[in-house]
Amino acid sequence: MKAIVRIAALALIVIPPALAADGAWENTVEVESEQVEVPAGKDFRSDSLAFIVGYRTGDNKFDLKLELGKDRDAAAETGGKLEFRFRRYFPKVAGIEPSLRLSLGENIKNGSGSSFGFYTIQPKLAYDIGHGMEPYVSVRHRQRFDGPNWQTTTCYAGIAFALDRGWEIEPSLFHKSGIETTNGLKVEITRKF
Repeated sequence: MKAIVRIAALALIVIPPALAADGAWENTVEVESEQVEVPAGKDFRSDSLAFIVGYRTGDNKFDLKLELGKDRDAAAETGGKLEFRFRRYFPKVAGIEPSLRLSLGENIKNGSGSSFGFYTIQPKLAYDIGHGMEPYVSVRHRQRFDGPNWQTTTCYAGIAFALDRGWEIEPSLFHKSGIETTNGLKVEITRKF
């Protein structure tokens, strides 16, 4: 619960100045499915659905993500995450656009786990190949603020396709390591206004 207070405080400090500038809103639906490898146990699937409301102004993007998930194992845990995210885009070099995402969130568990706050650092490199296509690679490092280790590192490889009238679809494959090992697929569908 403490992380939610931190998220709200950060949002109140960072968002109002950003909204004063010219920018654009966007809504994203994100579907993710991953195969979780369990050492000396039975592997299982974990699926999630997320809704993201974002605002981009210049080289800065702010968004709020609400994710709901379900593990498909014997415990069948459900839960989710609430996350305030900030991404800074940097100037392109030889067609490659670097960016960095920082976020604060709350992992909310329903079942055997407990809720806790976390932070995320995620650098990304994207390359505009034209015709509305932008392949990218990204590495996300996530860790909880307190308590036992919850560190994960997730490597993404994907491509964003810009469609007509502000729509974009972005499929990606990922591999997560750390407290668990998973392989999965994520698809984001975004509408920019």
